[in-house]
Amino acid sequence: MPIVAEIMTSDVVYISESANLREARSALKKLNVRHLPVVGEGGVLVGLLTQRVVLAEVIKLVDQVGVSGLEDEEKRHSVREIMQTNFQVADPSMDLKVAGQYFLDNKHSCLPVIERGQLVGILTSQDFVKLCVGLL
Repeated sequence: MPIVAEIMTSDVVYISESANLREARSALKKLNVRHLPVVGEGGVLVGLLTQRVVLAEVIKLVDQVGVSGLEDEEKRHSVREIMQTNFQVADPSMDLKVAGQYFLDNKHSCLPVIERGQLVGILTSQDFVKLCVGLL
C-alpha cells in the first residue's frame, strides 16, 4: 500500500513564526511555493501560511495604506497574525488513499507531515498530480 512518505516533499521549506509579512511574501515568490509551514522554537510546527492568506492580507493593506505604504506596513505585520493554527497533519506512514481522500473531502491542498513531533515533510495536491502523471 503506497504511503505519504513515498511522494511527500521531504526537503520542506518553512518560515519562522517571528518573520514578518514582507519576508513571507518574498519567500513564497522566490521559492515558487503556495504553502509555508511556520515553525517556532525547536523547529516545532506552530502554523501554516498559504499564498491565498498572504495575498488577501496584502490586498487589505493596499486598501488601507496604498501601494506606496505597503512595504513598511508588511514589515509591521507578523506571520503570527495571519497563520493558520487549526490544520490537519499527516504521518509519513499514512496511506496515500486516506491522504488523497482528505484533500477531496476538505478542499485543502496541503498536509504538513509530522514524525515524533517534528516537521519532516509536506504533502500537497501537486504531489498527487505528479504521481498521476508518472503513472500515465
